[in-house]
Amino acid sequence: MIISLFKTSGHSMEPEITNGSFFIASGVPYKFTNPKIGDLIIFKNQNKTIVKKIIKIEKKNYVIAGQNLSDSMKFEPITKKDILGKVIFNF
Repeated sequence: MIISLFKTSGHSMEPEITNGSFFIASGVPYKFTNPKIGDLIIFKNQNKTIVKKIIKIEKKNYVIAGQNLSDSMKFEPITKKDILGKVIFNF
């Protein structure tokens, strides 16, 4: 994915990304660098595109979570190949 526009559905990333808002993500940044703690990333899970924040890196696995911990599903750590892109702008 070079660059794509997405619309948020849900409250798990509030207050950073609010329900119904839009964001732009790109796979290009991770062609040149590795994801880092604090990055907002998108990935596929059960045929849904999901946005979360990287909160920890363990070896080559990325631990991810939503911003709104009371309204965010728990996910197993993912690898770099699972990541579709980095959120580069939200509005």
